[in-house]
Amino acid sequence: MERHCDPELLALRALGEPVDADAADHLATCPRCAAELASFTAIVRTGRDLDTAERVAGDDVDGQGGRVLVEPGPEVWSRITAELAGDTTAPTGLTPAPPSTESATAPAPVADELAAARARRRRPPRWLAVAAAAVAGVAVGVAGTAITMRAPAPAPQAEQVIGRAVLSPLPGQTGSGTAVMTSVQGTRHLVLDLHGLSAGSGYLEVWLMDPSTGGLVGLGTLTGESGDYVVPAGLDLSTYPAVDVSREPFDGNPAHAHDSVVRGTMSA
Repeated sequence: MERHCDPELLALRALGEPVDADAADHLATCPRCAAELASFTAIVRTGRDLDTAERVAGDDVDGQGGRVLVEPGPEVWSRITAELAGDTTAPTGLTPAPPSTESATAPAPVADELAAARARRRRPPRWLAVAAAAVAGVAVGVAGTAITMRAPAPAPQAEQVIGRAVLSPLPGQTGSGTAVMTSVQGTRHLVLDLHGLSAGSGYLEVWLMDPSTGGLVGLGTLTGESGDYVVPAGLDLSTYPAVDVSREPFDGNPAHAHDSVVRGTMSA
């Protein structure tokens, strides 16, 4: 199963953190991971828009009565990263801005406004909590899905041998080998391994035979000296216990040509 990017890596990438070359290459070619990254990025963008709206409404002033927009500093991203990683040692607030010398000489109303603005700066912007909580929540949900999807598949059922036969040459023929009957998840297979077969024209055909009546069930042609054939469901192997390999001419007749090369009886 193809490996996908961890949700934590996608969340950090959405927050602006770099990723290694392998992850970047995977994101460029995997629609699923690219879609998850786009979802995380949209959440972070929404948080930034909330912060921008708050600042436009008057969270920051430039000391001249105007409004200014302030881009979040590196400490904002540090805190988001720490919260997503579960780092309880990270600082719980942003570093207060250093006191300004302007307030000492500024008129009282302007000084009060600047002090209020600085106090607001010391509060984490609302989008920080929104983005961190949303991205962390989505990451947890995606991680749960990823864990479910990446759970190892159950081990395949073991192959069970239900019969064996030693194949010997018939009069005037050469060659020998083995036939093994197996069962895998309820499907029976006849596996042949032969060598030294007589040379001749035509092609080889594999059959299950009823020795008492000569009845035959064809399984398919043999190419080379080995083959794996599916046994029809419901076929009673106690009625057709013999394995026969015959040489058939290219005459368009699907019936046995009565030119058997090797044969053997299956034992449990």
